[in-house]
Amino acid sequence: LLIASCVLDTASYNINGPTSLVLLIIMSFWRPFAFHIPSIDSILDRQSVTLEDVLDEEQVLQETKNQNRKLINFLSQKDNLKRMINYITAEPEDTADYKHRVRYPNLSSEILSLELSHFSDIIYEDEALLTQLYSFVLSEPEQPTQMTPILASYSSKVACNLMQFKIPQTVEYLKKKDIIPKLVANIRNPSYLEVLLKAIYCEHTHMNLDLGVSQILIEKELIPKLIDNFEPDHDADTHEAAAQALVDLIQICSRVGVSSPILNQLESKEMASKLFTSILSESSTSELIHGLSVVSELLRRNSLLQGPNPPQRPGLHANGLQPAHLDLMPPPPTSPPPPPRADLDPNTLPSFIETTLSYLPNMLAIIQNTTPGEEREFQTAVGEQKLFGFRRMRVLETLASLANTGFPAVFHTLLNKNVYSVCLDTFFEYQWNNFIHVTVEQMIVPLATSPLSFLQLVKDFGLADRIVEVSQQNHTEEESNQRSVFRRGYMGYLINLTRLIENTTSSSEPLKAYLQENEKWQQYIEGIYKEAVQRQKRPFLPSMNQSPSFDDPNQDFGQDQNYMDFQDDFTDFLYPEEGDLTYEGENRQYDYQNEQINQYDDDDSEDDSEGDEDSDEENVDSDEEQQPQQEQQTEQNVGQPEN
Repeated sequence: LLIASCVLDTASYNINGPTSLVLLIIMSFWRPFAFHIPSIDSILDRQSVTLEDVLDEEQVLQETKNQNRKLINFLSQKDNLKRMINYITAEPEDTADYKHRVRYPNLSSEILSLELSHFSDIIYEDEALLTQLYSFVLSEPEQPTQMTPILASYSSKVACNLMQFKIPQTVEYLKKKDIIPKLVANIRNPSYLEVLLKAIYCEHTHMNLDLGVSQILIEKELIPKLIDNFEPDHDADTHEAAAQALVDLIQICSRVGVSSPILNQLESKEMASKLFTSILSESSTSELIHGLSVVSELLRRNSLLQGPNPPQRPGLHANGLQPAHLDLMPPPPTSPPPPPRADLDPNTLPSFIETTLSYLPNMLAIIQNTTPGEEREFQTAVGEQKLFGFRRMRVLETLASLANTGFPAVFHTLLNKNVYSVCLDTFFEYQWNNFIHVTVEQMIVPLATSPLSFLQLVKDFGLADRIVEVSQQNHTEEESNQRSVFRRGYMGYLINLTRLIENTTSSSEPLKAYLQENEKWQQYIEGIYKEAVQRQKRPFLPSMNQSPSFDDPNQDFGQDQNYMDFQDDFTDFLYPEEGDLTYEGENRQYDYQNEQINQYDDDDSEDDSEGDEDSDEENVDSDEEQQPQQEQQTEQNVGQPEN
């Protein structure tokens, strides 16, 4: 078999002579260990080899990534490049086989999308190849593209990859063929939008090149057309696509240190008002959820502080308890929060923030008024709970982003417009919705940078008194020793807010004086709060610094009170003292203590059941004899630590 394989290899590689035969014998031995001549080279050595012969080889993509020079030279031939571009731009015939419909277009797209400048050099030398590549967008703007979405995605992927090697040449070609207006006219098509964003990215990352893309986009009204997609007559997919395009656009243009003409147009009072008018209506849902994600991104860009990312909740409702309708939720931001801008003046509000503040009454109305779908309640482990909803949650997150801009004028306006009052009421009303709690906390934390505003929140808005009141109520419920009473869901956040208030007194004498005169606050600090802080500092389990020795009979495992409490609670859960615990379901009741499980009895057939009656009775008697021994052994094991 070895000799036969060598003869076949000799024929395939066109190698003659005894020396070559010995070489092939050696290489045939090492071939199972991945030491072999690439078969792609043998294919290329044949006469009249075609592109399809190469694409049929399984290793063609990997060999191209490995920069096989012979393979790259073959693929770089104009005829082969033309055929590969044709595969990703021309629809195959109805009678075409799987390779021509799927494999060849996919491989051609992957090969041309590799970061090899050799392909771009040859394609850009021949304008016919470039025109063939952009054929998916060279049709009339009013006419939908005749290309299937998969082929359009292949073409846009290759076009974006080649663009990064030839930025000036690409922009010049786009302007020459008047392609940019066509891209703007078809921005609802993801393939068109991808090429457009790539062109904007190339211009903003090469500011030394005066490409003129931004000016063309402003003249062709890219921003107004994107905002028009938030109209209520469009579907949720259109709202999401427009929001994602604007968010990507903001992130791309924010990377440069100078102002961007596109962002200046988006943040203008005219465009901002148009955006808010489209998304802030009492019945808006999808347009509001997706549109406010654009507003939050712009607020993060105009922040004096290092603002946090909005809380991410993939797969959950805003109440955190029900499956999410993902088609209504824009994807969470993947980029880190932008650094504080040095060009902003704390005493001068940016135009976009001024426009946002003028729409505060509309946002508060959405939080305070529920839609018919948000009025229902649902059952949870702590009883029936009211639904808060995506709409109001997104508005609350936008208010948090507004507070995190850090402008003193924003704090002053939010306090005078009773924004914090409404948000605090929502905080305490939905005691089990931690998404609300963390968002309201993010609104309060930046307020501590303004001592006067923070004093107004603590004193005039009664934040300190409300913390004391609900903490005492929760403490009373816990002292009642009722197993059905849970610790309120916002208590951990109240501890954080108390710590923030106490830390802020070091930089605010009026706040310190007010709290010292507040007897209820002082009692709360010395009582409930101090106990909570000490409880947080205690380790949940015994110290990990010392490994317990189970061989030492004098070792005491009961010194840590938390560990002892945990053992007691867990023992009570496993072995309840209150009679029989039954579970009802599907018209059956199961006795908790007396249930005996025998998996083999469940599998017995009707024919075998009669013959096994005697053995079953013996098993029952045996079980009854073993039960006292098991219960005695269980009582000995309860409370003993496990290794």
